[in-house]
Amino acid sequence: MSIEKMVLDNSPFLIFLLKVGKNFELYFEYFNQTAMRETGFTKDIIGKRIQDVYEKKKANYMYHQCHEAIFQAKHIVFQDSYINPSDITIYTETKLTPIYDRDTKQCTHILAVVKDVTEERLIRLENKKANERLIEREQHFRIIAEHAHDLITLLDNNEQIMYISPSHKRILGFSQQELIGKHYLQTVYPEDRRLVEEKIKLAIRSNSSFKIQFQKMHKTKKWIFVEVSGTPVYDEQRQFVHMVLVTRDITKQKEYESKLEYLAHHDTLTGLPNRYHFNEALKKAITQYEKQKEGLAILMVDIDNFKDINDQLGHDVGDKVIEQFGKRLAGCLRGDDLGARLGGDEFAIILSGISKQNDAVNIAKRIHQEITSKPFSVEEQEIPVTISIGIALVSADKINELALMKIADMALYEAKNSGKNGMRIKTA
Repeated sequence: MSIEKMVLDNSPFLIFLLKVGKNFELYFEYFNQTAMRETGFTKDIIGKRIQDVYEKKKANYMYHQCHEAIFQAKHIVFQDSYINPSDITIYTETKLTPIYDRDTKQCTHILAVVKDVTEERLIRLENKKANERLIEREQHFRIIAEHAHDLITLLDNNEQIMYISPSHKRILGFSQQELIGKHYLQTVYPEDRRLVEEKIKLAIRSNSSFKIQFQKMHKTKKWIFVEVSGTPVYDEQRQFVHMVLVTRDITKQKEYESKLEYLAHHDTLTGLPNRYHFNEALKKAITQYEKQKEGLAILMVDIDNFKDINDQLGHDVGDKVIEQFGKRLAGCLRGDDLGARLGGDEFAIILSGISKQNDAVNIAKRIHQEITSKPFSVEEQEIPVTISIGIALVSADKINELALMKIADMALYEAKNSGKNGMRIKTA
């Protein structure tokens, strides 16, 4: 099982990948184990249209949200619900991300990440009731607070802590005696304090709720990521009474998000940046070049006769060669260089700050020496490898990434046609 699939299947979120077909029809192409477990869906729905899976009203709603994401070319977040296999209604928050083909600029897929917000919804309802009938239901509120799984904190108008739920001891390690009477910002990460204070003051002035994520102090772990929902409470004379903060530990969620972010930008086999990351980095490098006129070059690197390795020794051996190749390549790069695997045995490198042609050539020679000087050792086999390198050196005042990559490809093509195991350089 790949690392990517393990991360997706163990995600606490329901993850769906929808394929965009003709006339913007939407088809199920993938969903993770969490989605299968929580919805009762089976793999039989793969390839089916969403209207063949959902009832008409829900399918139309999904179509509308997905089409909004496609036509606006941005993330769409919306609230929804479903009934799980235990016949319980689960309330959700879904984030839709349109994915576009780099060449055609057409939307090919929609990534849907679905978060269970049932508990948050219930907490918001409780907060609303507390806001409406605070005086009459103070005792009931405290009963809820004493048994809450999240953290409940009350602040006075000076942002000092009036009350904390017992769950603070379990989740943060602090007792009531350690926190009550302290200024709330003392428990907030220093770089987050200004933003948190602004949110609290604005909510009190405007009688509005807010939600914010930041790092909060833990007694033994120092800092953890939390999501805080804040609601100001007023008495019958509309005088501010206290601020209710409901805090949830989202450290694991942040870790999953970081892993997903990493997988979206890196090749799982080599750990190098992938094509998407490379393209974004190249745009920035070109912008930097045009502003500061520092040298810029692109290297395209291709393993000679790699197909023979796969055909004769098998794809598992080929993957091992690619993995080791990536490590050797990374070891040849300078601090500001970026090496990426574009796919198969094709690699590319961005060289910034190149002052003259020889600098790019010397780096290419170093890569060639490192790769070809000793064979790759895979499963007690010694596999000699040679490479071809195409170099595109930027000299024009302006250049776009497509033109630059085309020139690097041409240089690589010439290196291949000249007997391989060498390099060619072209000026852009």
